[in-house]
Amino acid sequence: MQADALRDSYRRLVEARGEVVQIERGGSRYEMTAFVSRLNPVDVAGVIAQNMRFAMVLADDLARTSFPIPFKPKQDRFVWNGKTLTIVDIDDGSRRVQGETVAYVLTLAGA
Repeated sequence: MQADALRDSYRRLVEARGEVVQIERGGSRYEMTAFVSRLNPVDVAGVIAQNMRFAMVLADDLARTSFPIPFKPKQDRFVWNGKTLTIVDIDDGSRRVQGETVAYVLTLAGA
């Protein structure tokens, strides 16, 4: 799949099911739209997935907000639905095509 086609597919998903969120680093907040869902217990082997979620954030949206990549696990925060969650892991490889990261999948804990 070409990067443009994958980007368009994820953009449709985020526009259809996404919500406005913020990512916090230090005293700064970066606002964007992300698709947020609960992790299934089978998704996290050997760890209780209670109160864990994942979020898909488009790389283009991060660039638009000037969020300073790379993410800092356990330091960056994800504000969603009135809750502040900790970003515990970042997958920047599974939504990547032809050397370009199209979307990041963030593993979140705390809600």
